[in-house]
Amino acid sequence: MAVIDVDLGLKRKKKGIDIDFSQDVNPNSTEEERPSVNPVDEVSLGKLAQGLGAEVAISEGGRIASSLAFGPVGYVLGALGSGAAGSYAAQKITNPDDISEGRIIADALINLIPGIKATKGTTMMADAVMRQGALGAGIGAFGVTGEKAFDEGRMPTIDELTSAGMTAGLLGGALGLSGAAVSKFLSKYQGIDARQLSKLDYSTDPADKTFIDRMKTLRERNRSDNQKAFDENYIGLQETVSDASVRQRKLQDQSGNGQYVENGVLKVREFTDEGGKVWQKDQQDYYSLKRTSEGKMDAQMELILKEEDLYSKELGTIGARIGGKTTKELTSSIDDYMYAKYAVDYNKIKGEGMSGMPTTEAKDIIKQFEGAGLNTTLANPMKILQNQNKRAQKLVVESGLVSEKQMNTWRKEYGDNYVPLTREIDNKTLLGSKAPNEVTSSGIYQDVGSLERARSIKQNIQENLADVIRRAELNKVNQSFARLVDANKVEAGGILKQTNNKNYVEGVGGKDSTLTFFKEGKAYNMEFADRTLARAFKGAPAKDMGTITKTIYNAASGLNRYLGSIYTRFNPDFVIPNLFRDSTEATVNNMARLGAKSAASLKSTANPFSVFDKKTIYKKLNGQPPANAQEAEIHKMYDEFKADGGSVGGVGATTQQELTTKIENIAKDLQSGTSMKSIKSLGKWFDKANNIFEDGTRFKTYMMGRKSGMSRESAALAARDSSFDPRLGGTDVGLIRATYLFANPAIQANKVFLKNMARNPKLAGAVFSSMVGVSYALDNWNSSIDPDWEEKIKTTTGSNYAKNKSLLVVTGVDEEGKPKYVTMPIGYAMVPFKVLADYTAKSFSDNKPWSEEDFMAAGADISEQFLEGYNPTGGSLIPTPLRWYSELQANEDGLGRTIRPEWMESKNMAAKERMFSFTMDTKGGEYAYSLAETAEAMGIEISPESLIHLSKMFTGGPGGTMNKLLGIVSDIKNGKEIKTKDIPIIRRFMGAGYKDKFEERAGKLSEVEEFSRIDNTERAKDGRTASQLFREMKDSSPEEANAAIQRAMTEGILTPSVQKKLVSKIKNSNLKLTQTDSRVKQLSIPVRAKYLARQMSNMKLEDIEPYIQDQISKRILTKDVARTLQTLKEFQDLKLQDLR
Repeated sequence: MAVIDVDLGLKRKKKGIDIDFSQDVNPNSTEEERPSVNPVDEVSLGKLAQGLGAEVAISEGGRIASSLAFGPVGYVLGALGSGAAGSYAAQKITNPDDISEGRIIADALINLIPGIKATKGTTMMADAVMRQGALGAGIGAFGVTGEKAFDEGRMPTIDELTSAGMTAGLLGGALGLSGAAVSKFLSKYQGIDARQLSKLDYSTDPADKTFIDRMKTLRERNRSDNQKAFDENYIGLQETVSDASVRQRKLQDQSGNGQYVENGVLKVREFTDEGGKVWQKDQQDYYSLKRTSEGKMDAQMELILKEEDLYSKELGTIGARIGGKTTKELTSSIDDYMYAKYAVDYNKIKGEGMSGMPTTEAKDIIKQFEGAGLNTTLANPMKILQNQNKRAQKLVVESGLVSEKQMNTWRKEYGDNYVPLTREIDNKTLLGSKAPNEVTSSGIYQDVGSLERARSIKQNIQENLADVIRRAELNKVNQSFARLVDANKVEAGGILKQTNNKNYVEGVGGKDSTLTFFKEGKAYNMEFADRTLARAFKGAPAKDMGTITKTIYNAASGLNRYLGSIYTRFNPDFVIPNLFRDSTEATVNNMARLGAKSAASLKSTANPFSVFDKKTIYKKLNGQPPANAQEAEIHKMYDEFKADGGSVGGVGATTQQELTTKIENIAKDLQSGTSMKSIKSLGKWFDKANNIFEDGTRFKTYMMGRKSGMSRESAALAARDSSFDPRLGGTDVGLIRATYLFANPAIQANKVFLKNMARNPKLAGAVFSSMVGVSYALDNWNSSIDPDWEEKIKTTTGSNYAKNKSLLVVTGVDEEGKPKYVTMPIGYAMVPFKVLADYTAKSFSDNKPWSEEDFMAAGADISEQFLEGYNPTGGSLIPTPLRWYSELQANEDGLGRTIRPEWMESKNMAAKERMFSFTMDTKGGEYAYSLAETAEAMGIEISPESLIHLSKMFTGGPGGTMNKLLGIVSDIKNGKEIKTKDIPIIRRFMGAGYKDKFEERAGKLSEVEEFSRIDNTERAKDGRTASQLFREMKDSSPEEANAAIQRAMTEGILTPSVQKKLVSKIKNSNLKLTQTDSRVKQLSIPVRAKYLARQMSNMKLEDIEPYIQDQISKRILTKDVARTLQTLKEFQDLKLQDLR
């Protein structure tokens, strides 16, 4: 029997502590004593949930809908038919090879009783979870053990049906049978188990056979109708939230050379058209080309922006050389010169002045420009613009928007000096149109001329090229679908309205049901039988909004874009850790899509700093040539990776509209001042760094795909899917982004990871087993250094954030007893499985058998992690733009930490005094208090803690990084030790826990705060004043300390209350009290005794005596407190929870 024997300096008696393990499972029990597990009968917990969901949804929904539409008879028919359909759907999910007809009949009849299906679902899931028995057996095997769960149905009894208002006559009328026949069948089989019902031979009784046949007919009819409705609702949800092109994908049998496999009727295969031309699979793979088209557009748009940088630098150098000309002035001269050169030719063709510039003016401009030698001096910047102009002409031909013959005619007619003469009134962009994915014109309009002056020629060239890029890539995508239906002409007949056995006809469609594309300069259109499918191909138009709604939407979108930038794009603490997250997810995703062909391939994505990827991208982005032939080959492949649309990063934009806006703003940038240009330059530097890290993992995937034999197109799709694809989203992706900041990344990353795990059970098992093995090894290693490591690295709110989100290795213990550790972040989509693996490993390694409470706690934590991990709203339904307000109102940040002191919230006191006493010791604390004072003078009451919280929220990564860097500089200057937690980036990989698992946590309603009360504003103010004086005196000489006291007396702030607090702080400092200790000493004797008793109740036996001696030495546990402590029931009945 264990005994507490601690000297309190008082008379005491020994108290025995008995520990009862009688309720625990015996780990040494025999096989006969343990529950039996039949692997053959295992049903996946996920499939069980999916099947129950389908059954309840179809059964309940069909019964209610039929009742509303057709009354009592409809209720019966709907209940029977949807019950049977739901039963069939559930069995197809859980046990497709052995459909139980008995269960279908039983489920159909029992669905007549309202709500019973939902009750069955809840009960069955709870029972399934309990039957797991142990995490090692159930979860480790990925199954729910025991009998086949879904065959537990039974026939309803006559009493049950009667109580639900059912009569034999009503049932007979619905089935076309007599009431007597129904009554006979129910009397015969009421209450019978569904499995027994399946084994009966109905052929001996014709009446029974008739009843069964009528039920089967009803089931088939309802299953078809319900399945169609379910399928449409499901695909509609996917289209809205997840993938705007999901309908098109499901038309194909596969995409990306098997990366997506569907049951589509259109086969993606090699095809020879009527003209004898052979088309490869990639050239008909609409979905793959649609997905990569965004990346292809991005690459070409990025080239325009890079050329603009080169153009500006060149003009800057030239301007300095020829007399201080600005970039703006030289650009204006180039604009006038290129305009004038074309105006002379154009006016000859269309008439004098029809270019918008008179010929005489044009010739004067040319004469002055060339006379000054600027045609030679500015030749290189002009060549950039000329090449962009030629690229636009080449693209419209290559994409089929204009025929080669027509382009040659135009070149001959308009000459080599051609430039686009767009006026301000012209608007021909696709973005924002009613059909943003349909190209109904080549973008080149009939030239009639105008006396109105053209815009900047440079602006026209660049915006025209941007518009042509989008039209060209979209037209190529729509051409691929035309080839796909040509290769599947018979199957296409069920999708398109064919004319004279042709899939499409010449001309622009112009209908909601038609899709237009261009081929060799001619417009063609195909008409869809389903308008919904046509809309999917054409693209969802921007939603019409009222002025107020649009203003709110734009404000929310703008705020979320800003927050997204400061939390990710401009946040060093995010960029590098995210590289590790991408690498871990990409490893799993690539194993599923590409296969583990070689150890080298796996190393390539598993190691975030491997091979040539970062080095290559860095060199490419900085214009450095390859050092050798091998590097030259990698450079070439990187160019192809970009051109094929495999890249997702680079310019800090998430939509085509944002990219187009960047190009449109080039002209405005010429007007920018020096400070704005410096800010933009800093932004470009961050973009370049992000490009290196974002493209790193994806480029490795692209190389792996190419080396494994994939086509360029398929490798690019694999690269985009190796991690989160920021351009993938549903038709409401804009609304989702405006509402929840990281919702779309969560949706896309989780979808890819979970689909890969679900499609490949062997891979899922291997990944999970590996996780369990790693967790087991890490726990053993970490426990060998500090047995309580897991408790000590929890956050102030008790969260396992560091352990759950990464692989954590304890490296040692510092001089204060705090565990030191390093972490490697893992992909967010993997976190729930990692937590599950942690508990599974723990169930294997624990020396003590798990109790029911242990299982319940583990189950609750695992459930919470799965719900949080796969919740795209980020754990809160409050929209991101409103969270700052909701968090201040709730006094709790996103991680559950208290913002302002909880105990001050209900006090009648000035808001500026609602702050933690230690806040004034932190960087920015005094400044926040000063701002709160200023706000108070303006009539605004706000706590300094609220200001600090808002500052962190709205300055994000850059603000935090700058604050920490300034702190490091200050600490170095003052000779203080630099802690790893204060060093940007490094702090994300290294950390230290707490000295004791029961100390230094001050979250919401923590145990110290639970018993702490600050009485009023003046007391809080006195504490702050005493803290300030103490800081001044702590590291100063006696003379300086005395001067501080004299100054305080002169200012009248050294009140008796402040004096008392100051003396207390000095004594506590001499006793080396922590902040927690100081606050515990403020508690009254009875409350302090209760607090100490609670702390000891959570300790191991061997920890209690040192703890008590420590509290005595710190004068927290005084004789008066000890006397009170011994009278407390919590202390007298103290039971140890853990003897490990």
